[in-house]
Amino acid sequence: MSKKFNEQDNNLMKKVIPTKVILFFLCIIVIASFITRIYFLNFEIPLTHDALNYFFYAFDIKINNQLPINYSLANPGWGIFLSIFFSYFESQNIIDYMNLQKIFSILISTLTVLPMYLLCKKFFNKSYSLLGALIIGFEPHLIQNSLLGISDSLYIFLIVISFLFYFNENHRIKYISFMIIGLCTIVRGEGIFILFPFLLMIILKPGRIKKRILDIIISGLIFSIVFLPIAFFQFEINESGMAFGRVVNTIEAHTIDSKNEGNITGIDFIFSGIENFPKYLGWNLVPTFLPFLPIGLVLMFKNWNYKIKTIFVSLIFMSLPPFYAYAISIQDGRYFFFLYPIFIILSILTIEKIGNKFNKKIIFIVIICFIIISSGIYSGIKIDNNLEEQIFISEIISKTPKIINDYGGSKYLEPQNFPKNLTEFKKLFELESTNNESIRNQIPQKISIISMSDHQNIEDFIFSNKDDLTHIIVENDQESKLHDIFINEKKYSYLEKEFDSSLENYEYEVKIFRINFEK
Repeated sequence: MSKKFNEQDNNLMKKVIPTKVILFFLCIIVIASFITRIYFLNFEIPLTHDALNYFFYAFDIKINNQLPINYSLANPGWGIFLSIFFSYFESQNIIDYMNLQKIFSILISTLTVLPMYLLCKKFFNKSYSLLGALIIGFEPHLIQNSLLGISDSLYIFLIVISFLFYFNENHRIKYISFMIIGLCTIVRGEGIFILFPFLLMIILKPGRIKKRILDIIISGLIFSIVFLPIAFFQFEINESGMAFGRVVNTIEAHTIDSKNEGNITGIDFIFSGIENFPKYLGWNLVPTFLPFLPIGLVLMFKNWNYKIKTIFVSLIFMSLPPFYAYAISIQDGRYFFFLYPIFIILSILTIEKIGNKFNKKIIFIVIICFIIISSGIYSGIKIDNNLEEQIFISEIISKTPKIINDYGGSKYLEPQNFPKNLTEFKKLFELESTNNESIRNQIPQKISIISMSDHQNIEDFIFSNKDDLTHIIVENDQESKLHDIFINEKKYSYLEKEFDSSLENYEYEVKIFRINFEK
């Protein structure tokens, strides 16, 4: 009777959710997701790290009206995409262009809600598909990542689109997925690991072998038409390989004895991946996926059809890049973000199972509240939206040339050297690059940074760099090797304090010391 009641409840919910209602809820999710991201976005913070590479690449295209011919990015797709909008946008303030880059990252991340809903509909009914859209719209890791202005939002969007087209029954539409994979691979080289499972599933699909071979040929050609022009252009500039070339080089680097180059090889490489992969996976499951994904992995084998097989094979192939990243000890959890669309489908398998056993409406209310509340709490804890003080400290540090240690706010030092005015910024691009480097890498830096990663204590660090190092920057960070200096500065008589943020009533606690080598 209970099973029959739930089946009737499911059928009822299918009937009472018309298209207009679905569109209304999708609009609510998109708008709320966008507002949430904008709320956490700080418009005063400049771009840093990889985002600056894309920024300079896009700006180079804007100024010179062509792809840069003296240097290239390993993955130029995001920079090319941004350049289209940079070309039509005019402002005298460089930070406005940086904010435009962040806004497009946020916008694309938000709009992923729509194709994610349609992809979930290939597996579930409308109500469960709405939950899939809600998850990707409010997943806190993706919210935080979308604020950085990097390529990940566009890459995840294209991943979802490629799966959506691949599961279409119409062959002509299905071929579009390989065009999208080509774009994926231009945005990030890991896109090649979506191509492999798609081609493999064509081979394994029942049907005439001649038809399958023709499908593979056509699919490969479509992918090549999109991907190869950019790949050849990249190779002509500086002989840098994209996707296939990088895969081959990676395999060679970690299967032969190259310890002199600092690479982890052989069994050590595998053990390192086995150790780190589940650790970073666990961090990525918190908070949204942890209650659902483990059970979904089991339920996947109980719903073993062609689409689920494709999801499983794709999960295996797309897990190879994060395994490699964590095997060489890259400490960045975002390599799992690209698996989130698959995680969502597997999580909905669990939610559907729960909904079929209990009161579906109550389950939906509980899960919706869990997703939104956990996302809000996690984002509030993890996203530091009060970075103006770090920017101000970086301005103080940059007033005079220094050679310092790396510290938490050091990523904001580089933008201090950039011209803030568009006219002055354009002049940087009027000088031709002669050493195959980005304009970014040729801007003189007032501050040089030396990493402490190879040193266990401050004395070893200072004496190893005594010919270069001038200052020590310490934050109130208990995990830092320099934290003892922060709390016991009088022990270090050779460090002469030049600045203490606590004296200025800042929440961001940092101290600047000049090294007195005579002492």
